[in-house]
Amino acid sequence: MNYEYLIPDFDMKPFCQMTAKEAKFYYKWFISEIPNRNKLLTDRVLEENGIILDYSEKSLEDVWAWYERYIYYTELSWEDYLKKLDDRPDWVLPYISDKELSVETIGIGLDVAIYFGTVFVNHSNGKIQWECNTKKSHDRNETVLAGFSHGLFLSPQKAVVKLARQSSEKSNAKRLIEFYDNWKGYVPGL
Repeated sequence: MNYEYLIPDFDMKPFCQMTAKEAKFYYKWFISEIPNRNKLLTDRVLEENGIILDYSEKSLEDVWAWYERYIYYTELSWEDYLKKLDDRPDWVLPYISDKELSVETIGIGLDVAIYFGTVFVNHSNGKIQWECNTKKSHDRNETVLAGFSHGLFLSPQKAVVKLARQSSEKSNAKRLIEFYDNWKGYVPGL
């Protein structure tokens, strides 16, 4: 499949190395791309499956069922695998895989994450919004969903990667909507 991935047209550092100014610049760019990415994804799903993604909560099941066919791993080269093993303690070595999610899986998954985030924002009665996370955490400087109770925030991008790994082992068209329903419990007043 030929799919146009979301690629910044500027040099980008890893999030953990960004300054606050660089993170805000990325955030503004990312937010500006949301309508384009949602259109690309909804058009592709319509073209391939004849399903209209209408931004309803139910549509999360439709988009995940479509996406699961694009979830697969690629084998690492021997050199790349050795790099993953470099400087790791011996006890962890058996747990390091010689595979990783494919570029296609990650690229399409980013648009699925954006769609997921859009659905969340649209159905939260104004409680949830996209935000640049400036707090010290594993998601620092990333664009996340914020406004959940207890100060929680959610990285849709990381969530989709985690769910894709689960679906690579066992398909479940309801995986994304179940994840959404779980997080809905953290939206104040819903």
